[in-house]
Amino acid sequence: MSVVDRKNEGITTREFVEKIFTFCGRPAYAAEAMDAAGKEGWIDAQQLAEAEEILTRRSAAMILHRFLKLVLGEKDEEDISPAEKLKDLYDCRVCVGHIAQMYVKGVMEGIEFPAGAGRAGPTEGKSFWIFDGTGLVGRRDAERDIVRALQRSERTDVKKENKIF
Repeated sequence: MSVVDRKNEGITTREFVEKIFTFCGRPAYAAEAMDAAGKEGWIDAQQLAEAEEILTRRSAAMILHRFLKLVLGEKDEEDISPAEKLKDLYDCRVCVGHIAQMYVKGVMEGIEFPAGAGRAGPTEGKSFWIFDGTGLVGRRDAERDIVRALQRSERTDVKKENKIF
């Protein structure tokens, strides 16, 4: 679960993108990371504008998914049906594909709400899962998710034509 607190301080969009560069073994490029990521297309105008804001889980999913596809050349999973257990998957129509891919690939986790007292309605007495796209990303969570993305076994090397890497 992504909990931002004193032990897991929130990470900004800029810091997240810089960490991706650093974890790829290119810390020298971290200072220009946002501009480079924008040119490569794996961050968008909104993320550039919110560079100093604490990163949300849906924005992290978008950035990581685009990075995997555009920079590392990873193909999308064809079957995203396992992600449909996330009750909030369709809350952001622009984010659905990114969230589903990061969940199905095992890069980002869902959050389980166990069955329990105090809840009425269709989920009463049942556990359920959400992605919590508006939740904030802590530094430890960001590092874990980046490492998971980079350790995916299908990927062996970055694109040779990519000038940034």
